[in-house]
Amino acid sequence: MTHKPLFRLVLSALFAALIVAGSYLAIPFVPVPLVLANFFTLLAGLLLGPLYGGLSVLLYLVLGAIGLPVFSGGSGGFAHFMGPTGGFLVGYLASAVVAGFAARGANGEGKAGFARLTLAGLLGLIVLYAIGLPWFQAVLSAKFTSLRAAAVFMSPYFLGDLVKVAAAVILSRSLLPLLR
Repeated sequence: MTHKPLFRLVLSALFAALIVAGSYLAIPFVPVPLVLANFFTLLAGLLLGPLYGGLSVLLYLVLGAIGLPVFSGGSGGFAHFMGPTGGFLVGYLASAVVAGFAARGANGEGKAGFARLTLAGLLGLIVLYAIGLPWFQAVLSAKFTSLRAAAVFMSPYFLGDLVKVAAAVILSRSLLPLLR
């Protein structure tokens, strides 16, 4: 009998806790704080694959949706999904799944070299912005008349997120052999 699924579930719960911690580690920006949660969502996908990485993010989102204070600034509640960061919250799940699939394959067992991990991390970031940015623009449409204006406003976040991708790739490259 193998304990691999149980081990993966424990890791998923651990990553959900890390995502919560990353949400608390915030640099205040207006209107969206700069957080490390997306770093941990990418890392979960890269290390655990699409199923268990996605499960860790889903657990985080469900905890926040039911009102536990797991989102940035120690807040929670379903209303966050209707605000400017709602698309990024939903994008966390898609980002982890896409990054996990690109890095490790559908079953999360594939070997991932540095180039594959880098591509997977970048794809995860692109998916996050593809979901989060239009949502952000739509909610704040009075402030941003176009998606391009919203993208320009979000460019400092994107540069920071590229650094997070690089860190997630380097860390996952080191940790993957330990998880096998």
